[in-house]
Amino acid sequence: MLVLGGYGEGLGLADKGIRVIPADRPSYAVARDGVIYAALERDGAPGGVLAVREDGTVLAVESSGGDSPCHLAFHGHWLLVANYGGTVGVLPLYEDGGLGALHEAVAHVGSGPNAERQEGPHVHQVVVSPGGGWVLAVDLGTDEVVVYAFADGELTRHGAYAATPGSGPRHLAFSPDGAYAYLVGELDDSLTKLAWHEARGELSTVARLRTLPENVALTNYPGAVRVSADGSLVYVTNRGHDSIAVVDAGPFRLRTTVPCGGEWPRDAVLSGDLMYVANQFSGTVDVLALEDGVPAVTGERLEFPAVTSVLPL
Repeated sequence: MLVLGGYGEGLGLADKGIRVIPADRPSYAVARDGVIYAALERDGAPGGVLAVREDGTVLAVESSGGDSPCHLAFHGHWLLVANYGGTVGVLPLYEDGGLGALHEAVAHVGSGPNAERQEGPHVHQVVVSPGGGWVLAVDLGTDEVVVYAFADGELTRHGAYAATPGSGPRHLAFSPDGAYAYLVGELDDSLTKLAWHEARGELSTVARLRTLPENVALTNYPGAVRVSADGSLVYVTNRGHDSIAVVDAGPFRLRTTVPCGGEWPRDAVLSGDLMYVANQFSGTVDVLALEDGVPAVTGERLEFPAVTSVLPL
């Protein structure tokens, strides 16, 4: 079964058809023990988080601690929320899968050189480090990855990685061995390979590349980043070019770009020898088969209006 987030009908559960759970702009979802948690980018209202069972039973709807929540992550019995409005929210998780009221929200400060997109902080993703000792918040607006210590539901700023000014960091993904992280720059077509030092809670730059071939000139906004199970390949969705960038992780070079199957690939996930791509503007989840690690469109697709995320259960 696939869980589909989007700006259209609500939260979709796809398994021999699509069943829709009503929700207000559920842009991203995670799941654990039969409960789905969705970030609600409520239109004209502060952000929320929905906890709902797979049968549609709503357990809770709580404040996300900011505006336009766009990413979620688990840390033990806590749920972390990235709010594009510039905050990181922390909510308690109960043993029955329920969700408690907002415990705290930490605000980022700052801006970047892109006056239109970086007028203030925009937290786009929150990630727990491979060793579990740190929480990383990727901020598109301030060109930073802020590293927090986390204990008893409290975030304490430890430091920050300064990305290339104007790059607009959006998402990162760790290598399977936890030694590296790959950071997407939404505003400059970039992917940066970073060394991760778990003991020190620090990121450092190894190399950067463009997510499009150098001879391609168009406006493009890289989105999701995923790493293969063996760590040898990194995949980035290219919104604008409507492609998947395939990067060799070791030599860190762009191997190729391949069609994503639709328009505006907002999200992509790996599941076995398949890749599912959420193409927002075409309203489709396209199925790609991995052939020697390179995705290829199969022609299989699900239709779901304004789909923004896909999660295999």
